[in-house]
Amino acid sequence: MTGRRTRLKNAVIAFFAVAAASGAVGPAAAQDTTAMNRSDAYAREIEEHILTLTNAERARRNLPPLVVHTKLDNAARRHSGAMSSQRFFAHVDPRGRNPQDRVFSLYPELIGGIGENIALNHGDSALRTAENIMIAWMNSAGHRRNILSAEYTYIGVGVVAEASGPRYYATQKFGNLIAELTDRAPDSVAAGTEVMLRFMYLGPAQNRDNLSVFVSLPDPRARFELGGGRYMVGAGLLEPRWTGRSEFSIRVPTSSGTGRYTVRMGYNNSYVDSPGITVTAQ
Repeated sequence: MTGRRTRLKNAVIAFFAVAAASGAVGPAAAQDTTAMNRSDAYAREIEEHILTLTNAERARRNLPPLVVHTKLDNAARRHSGAMSSQRFFAHVDPRGRNPQDRVFSLYPELIGGIGENIALNHGDSALRTAENIMIAWMNSAGHRRNILSAEYTYIGVGVVAEASGPRYYATQKFGNLIAELTDRAPDSVAAGTEVMLRFMYLGPAQNRDNLSVFVSLPDPRARFELGGGRYMVGAGLLEPRWTGRSEFSIRVPTSSGTGRYTVRMGYNNSYVDSPGITVTAQ
């Protein structure tokens, strides 16, 4: 137990969840004179251990394992690399971008929610480094909440050595990913055009039939007719057309005038607050 307490004190960690502020725990880690392997292969080994340990914590609580998503892996490594090269430790980077901003600027085709844990720690082996990071995260309520959230289904892990010193920056990206645009959305269309967008469904299979697709209208006062005398104001509900178990399309009407029509998705008549896919009508 003494060793675990010491490692927690030597950790620097912070977390980010959708609609939550970041927090930090612990002072900066003390320097360790142990010779460290600084190679990319060693960092990848730490990543694999973090993934294994994360899913082991979930399994202990009968939660399904998180699935690795290569785009979240890349986003996680880029943030760890940025923290190392630019010498900062935060969820908001020097350009003012939070975790969601960074993921969706890299991959605007993704729709869903994003969470993030970050850490700066070390150990005398790849496994020990991963264990030290996970101990610190699991002993912090916000980080543990991300790791054990039933809403997240995907994960990316990125580890990069600090520019000078024995520690490693680690980033976990958590994804409540719903869909991915498979065709590029047009840059602009003539107002009144109906635009078809094709997607790959990424959410849990059991939620597929409860998928809800919304479009926000450029005029918040505009009516969107639903049929049967029903309508919405400022937004509309679109019907997904399934062409397979995971493939579907939607048709976005731009009949409410010029401006931005933004598609967002969720379940049971709600949507995840993310940038979504935007079609601009001119």
